[in-house]
Amino acid sequence: MRFPKVAFLFLFSIGFSFQNCKESSFDDCGCGPFLGNYFDINGLEIISYKKRGTCCAYPIFVHETVSFSNLSIIALNFKVDYLAANNHSKNNSFFSTLNAYTCVQSGELGSKNERLSNLSIITLNDFDTAHLANDTINDLFDNVTYNNKQDLNTYLATDTSYIKNTGLSISLKTAPQINKQLKFKAIIKLSNGEVYTAENKQFTIAD
Repeated sequence: MRFPKVAFLFLFSIGFSFQNCKESSFDDCGCGPFLGNYFDINGLEIISYKKRGTCCAYPIFVHETVSFSNLSIIALNFKVDYLAANNHSKNNSFFSTLNAYTCVQSGELGSKNERLSNLSIITLNDFDTAHLANDTINDLFDNVTYNNKQDLNTYLATDTSYIKNTGLSISLKTAPQINKQLKFKAIIKLSNGEVYTAENKQFTIAD
């Protein structure tokens, strides 16, 4: 008869520690600071990645050479401020807490009032005979979500909702043919009239 009592005390201690996890600082639950339910975009940065095995990716350094087959995603990351959160209700039920506990993520509800009105990717080098320096090359990219790919222009034409994530992931459809050094800038225009521009760190794509 001792085991059930010990097990109950063990579960009770786990439930108590989970329910006392804090949103305002790093804690025993591994949760980071909670800064707000929504975010407001205030900038843009670009990070290109190369594959590492079948699971992971590393950032590509400026002037690095990467084979096209080893090229992973290019992240268009929004710089954001988090907006003051509404009261976030927590389920304090002991047994519900035992079933699962998840951290409250800052910006989990997306942008409160910003839509992506336009995205232009402009090559700064001659890419191929149809895409010379200062041409828009959106048609050379796919939008990537959870390993699913969709033509970037098609995605932009169909996604008219408020921005849900703090960035976009895109992938290059084909390697450059004229200048092997990939150098481009991205320009985003938001529904509130804000415009942000960023350039990638130039790197070379080998055959």
